[in-house]
Amino acid sequence: MAFELQTASDSETTDLQRTAPSDAISEIGQFCAFDWSPEPHYLSNDEVWTPDEFEDDPTNPRDISPLSADARKALLDLDLLCEKQDVAPRRIEIMQSWKANHYDRGYQFLLPTNNGWQLPGNGGLYSPQNQQVLSRTYHTNVYGEKKEIIVAALCRETPKVEFFPVNSEHGPDQEMAEVAEPLKDIWAKNNNLHKLQQDIASIFWNDDRCLLWTRYELNGEEFGYEVDEEPTVPETETNPPDTPTGTDGDNAYREANESPLTTRPNRKPRGRVVTAAFGKLDHMVPINVDGVIQMGSAVIYEDKDEAICKAQFPWMKEKIKGGGDGVGETEFARIARENVRQALAGQYVTGDALNRHCVVKHRYIRRAMFFDGKINEITREELLDKFPDGVVLVKAGTEFAFARNEGMDDHITIGHPFPGKGQNRRALGESLLPIQDYINELVALALDFAKRTVAKKWFDDVAFNMEAMKKGTNIPGSSGPFKRQPGVPVSELVFIEPTPTPQPWLITFIQWIITNLSEQISGALPSLFGAQISGQVGSEGVATQRDQAMQRQGCPWNSMQIMFACAAGQAVRLTARCTSGDITDVIPGKGPVHIKVNNLKGKVLCYPESSPDFPESASQKEQRVMGIVDTAIANPLSEFSKMVLDPKNLKVIQSAIRMKDFVIKGAASVSKQQAEFEILLRSGPQPNPMKLQLQAAIEQAKQGMAQMAANSLQTGIEPSPEEQQQFQQAPQMIAMLEQQLAQLPDVISTVKVRGDGSEDDPVEASVCFDWLNSADGRKFEYGTPEQQAAFQNVYTHWKEHNDAAKKLAAQNAPPPPPPKVSFSVPTDKMPPAEQARIVAAGGVPAQPGDFEEHQATELNREVAKKVIPDALYTSELHKPPQ
Repeated sequence: MAFELQTASDSETTDLQRTAPSDAISEIGQFCAFDWSPEPHYLSNDEVWTPDEFEDDPTNPRDISPLSADARKALLDLDLLCEKQDVAPRRIEIMQSWKANHYDRGYQFLLPTNNGWQLPGNGGLYSPQNQQVLSRTYHTNVYGEKKEIIVAALCRETPKVEFFPVNSEHGPDQEMAEVAEPLKDIWAKNNNLHKLQQDIASIFWNDDRCLLWTRYELNGEEFGYEVDEEPTVPETETNPPDTPTGTDGDNAYREANESPLTTRPNRKPRGRVVTAAFGKLDHMVPINVDGVIQMGSAVIYEDKDEAICKAQFPWMKEKIKGGGDGVGETEFARIARENVRQALAGQYVTGDALNRHCVVKHRYIRRAMFFDGKINEITREELLDKFPDGVVLVKAGTEFAFARNEGMDDHITIGHPFPGKGQNRRALGESLLPIQDYINELVALALDFAKRTVAKKWFDDVAFNMEAMKKGTNIPGSSGPFKRQPGVPVSELVFIEPTPTPQPWLITFIQWIITNLSEQISGALPSLFGAQISGQVGSEGVATQRDQAMQRQGCPWNSMQIMFACAAGQAVRLTARCTSGDITDVIPGKGPVHIKVNNLKGKVLCYPESSPDFPESASQKEQRVMGIVDTAIANPLSEFSKMVLDPKNLKVIQSAIRMKDFVIKGAASVSKQQAEFEILLRSGPQPNPMKLQLQAAIEQAKQGMAQMAANSLQTGIEPSPEEQQQFQQAPQMIAMLEQQLAQLPDVISTVKVRGDGSEDDPVEASVCFDWLNSADGRKFEYGTPEQQAAFQNVYTHWKEHNDAAKKLAAQNAPPPPPPKVSFSVPTDKMPPAEQARIVAAGGVPAQPGDFEEHQATELNREVAKKVIPDALYTSELHKPPQ
């Protein structure tokens, strides 16, 4: 990311050249963040920095001569014009945001002034020395508590986005859409998206309007450095010496410990796409428009330490001073920002912060603003030529830092929690601000009542020594003497005031306004997280209340989804634009990613996920998933059970349980196979090495036979008996090898299948099957030749797992039962041994002794019938007992 410095005249030496030598170029991004672009950077004093990437790009045949003085003045005039517009509505939105942020922090007793908000003074009606006023400055922060609920509800799940090619029939757009997903994952890894989501939700609550700024940052301090030449160590020396060696040890030590300034050429700061959220106090846009496309300008303010600004803009570090650009409303917003960020009550700001901090301003201006009447035709043509996409003007305090070609829509996204007109709409928590005032007043009133119910006692100053009583203790139950007045009853010496009775409805009203009213006004209902509401009985009533509460947050959630989609699309486009080489990274949970720079030439569109429903909480997902699993387990033989317990659902079930160490059989195999897709999709299947070896062996055997026959004919010598035997056996061996060759597949996958039972072949085959028939699989099957080859690789891998599963199942299957014989034989006519064999053949175990015993029993019965008359068995006297 080198730059080339050009000037209007080589013989002319400007002030900037003297204060910023060309070495200052290499300091960009070395010590702090710098929002970089491959576009030329137009500086003041007739200078321009041109990155090498811009010169190597044939699509940018623009004139890169330095910006003229008239063009610089035109940009500064447009900046001043945009800064002074909407003065009244800008002050109103600053006051509203300022107040909401103070209430969120707990500073809830503020008085409006012309210069912002301030706490009650030390005198007059609001004197803090007055006990009555002090009792009214104890805040009961319901506003902040409801914010926590809404922010937590909106941040349950990070919004998901989808990418599509701008032209579905254009090859580069299709390739860009394919790599956009991993590019988005890299952006998500480098940016804490959950933290970004929390910032958006917090701004929605306090400020209403949220601006997302996406840019490509060079930042060696945070992202590290790239070294041009790594020091080499001899192969025979595993550990380099601890101290430098040489004739001059001191010089060698100094060279090995050079400062970052002296090693600049070897330290290139790394860059990343960064996205940050800004509230109303940190940015300004035209108030009267409804959308970003209608805005002629937008500005972002950053308050940085003076030293950091000098490091950010090294070519003008001598000119940078603390402070803003001097415009009145800008200073007003600056005081509000400093006041809120430093958590100072009221409008107080420390003087050292105002003097030390420098306002870095990024002003995005659309091309249409170049047609302002104060810009002449020649200057307008120059601006349109140098800034065909629009311009970003960067100022550090009052100083012109640089200007470059940059489109507003490529970097800025603006969202509101609710639809409406203009750019100053209702924030999520705005309706709760007056409720918070009521709560503070009523709680203070209840506290006043509580203090007044402690009755005051009045004593006779003659009968009692008041000075001594003040010095004494006031312990309940203690005793003390006093001197009684003659003839005066004690009841007349001590008088206790009657206790005031508070309003009976006060406490109930406070409870209602803190709970029911504030919940209904803000939407932070307990049912948002599954709590039961009074009047709703049973799980169905709770679910209904929860769905109603969740749908109320649908508008801010959908707006957040749209903002994430816009930012993700900008991040992908910026990565493609600012990257000069192939991208290699590792995505947590997905493995390594390699993207070729040639696949970054197309255009893509980014939209929120097709399902815009409000996300469920983790406990709700767990209950739903476990309910489905319980139903499937209760009917294990049903088709529903097979569908739920499919291998591809195992990871979802394990994630829903939220127990990291809980093992679900098959989940590891699903993850293993999904990781293997990274290797399988890189190329097509490879030739089967075993088949190649057999082919080589067959060819060698055939050549050996031919050589043996040729030698015998040439020499006329008969082969030896051993050679004749080998010659006779060779055709059989070749036929056997050819038979084995026909059974082997021509190709195998690039990931070897073990086939010995150490892998869960059915599960991994099922994962491959699902991919082959998914949208990605269909795209690869009919895609480019490389994609079709990758599809065949996955198909081959599926077939190998499937064959291995069938082979192992056949090996582990129990032996088949013997065939059953069906025939009719009069077994009673045969000997007992034959009878036993016949019955055993029918599947009934039997022994010859069983038949012998049965025959003996039957013979005895027949003999007994002949000895005892049958009449004895039929007489009434010899009937068997009942």
